Amino acid sequence: MELHKTIFHRTVGHVLRIAAGSILLLIGVLGLILPLLPGWPFIISGILLLWPKSRVATWLRRWLVRIRAWFRKRKGLAKTGGPPPPSPGEQSPPGEHRP
Repeated sequence: MELHKTIFHRTVGHVLRIAAGSILLLIGVLGLILPLLPGWPFIISGILLLWPKSRVATWLRRWLVRIRAWFRKRKGLAKTGGPPPPSPGEQSPPGEHRP
């Protein structure tokens, strides 16, 4: 009985993932056509759901991690009003003087 529940949950999860990915891709394509709706976030999400282990999904995950780090760095710059101080042992760029 426990095996049937596991197979059922795995199958339902797979079907839901395919349905959600397809819907997101469709919305993304509509977003590329319609000027009010951004398409690329939906397309990226749909690709990640439909092909979680593909090369494209792996590349997109790495790209999204880099983008998130960049936004966090930019957010840190906005809060401090300047670049973050160098880490201990890190040298300042040439021509830049830091006390």
